[in-house]
Amino acid sequence: MSSRFAVIGAGTMGAQAAWRLASRGHRVVAFEKYAPGHPYGAAGGETRLYRNIELEDLRYTPLVRRASELWLSLETQSGWKLRDITGAVIAGHAEAEETRRALAAAEAEPGAEVLDVHDARRRFPAHAFDAEDAVIFDRGGGVIRPELTVKAAATQAVQAGCELRTHTPVTSVEDRGSHVEVTSARGAEAFDRVVVTAGAWTQHVVPQLSGQLRSHQLMSAWFAGKTANALEGVHPLIRTNPTYCYALPTSDGYGVKLGLGFGFHPRVERPEDGPRVVEEEAMAAFRERVRRYLPVVDPEPYRTDFYYESYTASRHEWLAPAPGQPNIIVASGFSGHGFKMSPAIGELAAELALGDRPSVDISFLETANDGVSW
Repeated sequence: MSSRFAVIGAGTMGAQAAWRLASRGHRVVAFEKYAPGHPYGAAGGETRLYRNIELEDLRYTPLVRRASELWLSLETQSGWKLRDITGAVIAGHAEAEETRRALAAAEAEPGAEVLDVHDARRRFPAHAFDAEDAVIFDRGGGVIRPELTVKAAATQAVQAGCELRTHTPVTSVEDRGSHVEVTSARGAEAFDRVVVTAGAWTQHVVPQLSGQLRSHQLMSAWFAGKTANALEGVHPLIRTNPTYCYALPTSDGYGVKLGLGFGFHPRVERPEDGPRVVEEEAMAAFRERVRRYLPVVDPEPYRTDFYYESYTASRHEWLAPAPGQPNIIVASGFSGHGFKMSPAIGELAAELALGDRPSVDISFLETANDGVSW
């Protein structure tokens, strides 16, 4: 008999993990509090940035490259176009730490082109840049469709034999040694191993991680161009700290979605309890970024929405067994930067659950959260 696995949370990472486990012939049950692609977690808002250039830690580069291979596989198998590869702009003050990392990553990325600020202004007239900026054009970057990606991975998992249980929240997961007991509205069930990918709910499912994980609310705001054709020259953009923001054109070409950095992501206990009120301080920051870096865009939004993500104090994800529970693999705490790597993360979570050696070196994550808690 093959082992029986449970995946708790069929979202950004869980749908990918279920797909990888089921595609290898294992018996998999995926529990989902809502349904794949739901609007209540992290994978909402129609767009996410796809980039090959690392800002946070260059040791993620192999994960990004493996994810690129799996993106192609998922698109091919599902038949859905999950990314628009239009190129992406990475910009920031040349001496900032994240910018220096991005420039180092660009040296090893064949599809990257480094520009000085004068060339960037000529090349991208719809964008504005600071005099101190360095600019990278990532020709292989673009935009991801997050909700469709989750649905595509979940669909492939089901087609490979996964049993998907929607609208079935899990209340507890306990490693009993000989098996893992998963309790949901259907009662308690036994599994050989469990992968927990519950996003902003993870620390409630695995309370042993309550000191390492926190849930935060992220707000996105959508802005129209000042004229009918103003957005034709706007590319997907990410700026490095200390002027961090990202901007993603909508698929219809008539709007741009903006997001801000961690300082504007308030903590919440549970996504269900998150406030849905736009604070003026945050809105003022959105307007400032629009006026400063996207002069062709109207600085007053036509839409705002809220999403929820788990964070670690180190900003490196937890991708390892739960403390003291070796049969429970947790993939969480992606701190707002994991979606582009999600196919590779799902594969790694599946490999850890199977007891296999990870196909990508993640040894740097083994100690990243040691002794680091909120």
